[in-house]
Amino acid sequence: MEDKKEDHKNYINDESVKQKHEQDRKVNQFRENNAAKKIQRHWTKHQYEKHEHEREEASSLIRAALMGHTTRRKQIKDYHDDDEDDYETDNEEYNECSYGSHRGTSSYIGEDDDDF
Repeated sequence: MEDKKEDHKNYINDESVKQKHEQDRKVNQFRENNAAKKIQRHWTKHQYEKHEHEREEASSLIRAALMGHTTRRKQIKDYHDDDEDDYETDNEEYNECSYGSHRGTSSYIGEDDDDF
C-alpha cells in the first residue's frame, strides 16, 4: 500500500512539475510575444515618423518652389506693367500727340534739328 501512496505522491509531484513547466512555458511565451509586439510597435512608429518627416520636407520644398514661381511671375508682370505705364499719362491728348513718340529726343524738348 505504501508503494501505491508513494507512487501517487510521485505522480502528483510529476504532475505539479509538469504543470509548473507548462506554466513557465506559457509565461515565457507571453513575455516573448509582448516583447515582440513592443519592438514591432516602436519600429512602426519610427517608420511613420521617418516618412512623416520626409513628407514635411517634400511639402516645404514644393511650397517654397511654388511661392518662388508665383513671386517671379508677379514681379515679371509688375515689371511689364510698369514699362507700359512709364510712358503713359492720364492726359489722353498728350498720349496721342506727336510729341508722344519723341519723348526724350531733341524735337520733344523743343530744340531744332538744325542746331546740331
